[in-house]
Amino acid sequence: MSVCYKLLEHTILQRILPEVEELLSEDQAGFRSGRSTCVQVASLTTYIENGFAQNKKTGATFLDLTAAYDTISHTGLLSKVSKCLPYWFTYAVDLLLKNRRFHVHMGDAISSWRIQKSGLPQGSVLAPTLFNLYTNDLPTTSCRRFIYADDISCASQADIYIYSEN
Repeated sequence: MSVCYKLLEHTILQRILPEVEELLSEDQAGFRSGRSTCVQVASLTTYIENGFAQNKKTGATFLDLTAAYDTISHTGLLSKVSKCLPYWFTYAVDLLLKNRRFHVHMGDAISSWRIQKSGLPQGSVLAPTLFNLYTNDLPTTSCRRFIYADDISCASQADIYIYSEN
């Protein structure tokens, strides 16, 4: 990606970031100022330890989305962005993603050009924020969520019951 393209994306990001921060779930720590993987791991550890201190069992599920950036539908992303952010931003994202082409080299063979209909550009300044917006509508459940970019943990606690036949 060219330096000019990255500067344009950085300018757009700085302008829209305050609105995006208001929209994003508190559970999402990925690519956000003042948040880190370490904070998420510490929060999950504390959650489990506090449950243990209260005689509760904790169950957790860990999910790592493979090639997450590559699977984002441009149409779906634009639809989600248009519902919560200004028109100018949706239009800018559409222009940045539109008509991106690629072809594949294998040995001496080269494929024909194809239009990229999904995925975020590698090295894009906006990509992490766009990914966060795309995944921000994860379903709400009774479990506690710990999210860092494309890594998600859902944990839930319950009291320990000891069954006795007496």
